Amino acid sequence: MRWRTGLGKAGRNEKGKIVLNLDDGTTVTVFKLVVDADGTWSKVRSLPKFSGVFYLTGLITYTNPFYPKVVKMAKEGPMILMARETNIWNQRQGDGHYRCDLGFLRPENFATDGSFDITNNEAVKNIMLTDEFFGLHAPDI
Repeated sequence: MRWRTGLGKAGRNEKGKIVLNLDDGTTVTVFKLVVDADGTWSKVRSLPKFSGVFYLTGLITYTNPFYPKVVKMAKEGPMILMARETNIWNQRQGDGHYRCDLGFLRPENFATDGSFDITNNEAVKNIMLTDEFFGLHAPDI
């Protein structure tokens, strides 16, 4: 932590590591965590790097045929299922519907690379249920 010195410039080096050039002339490169707390004109905000984990979020409402199954599994709270390269997070919301987040390893352009239409719910469901994504999870899920 550095006190009483401003951030002159923030960037990444050739290995993708964050480099901060402070106003006092110091260059700092060894970080486990960089907290962006430099306000509206942030020099750090533009540095995030895609983690490789892609998320799709959907809703399961009372009218969804799977709603009773989700209620039985997740009950009132969140339900989290984690595997090596996928995860599912279901959480009941205030009005009783469930928010369902599906996480999986994919490139940043996965939703726009043309392999399927992200706006077509049936297409998204079909690809998510393949063995490559969530098809090999337990049948009850």
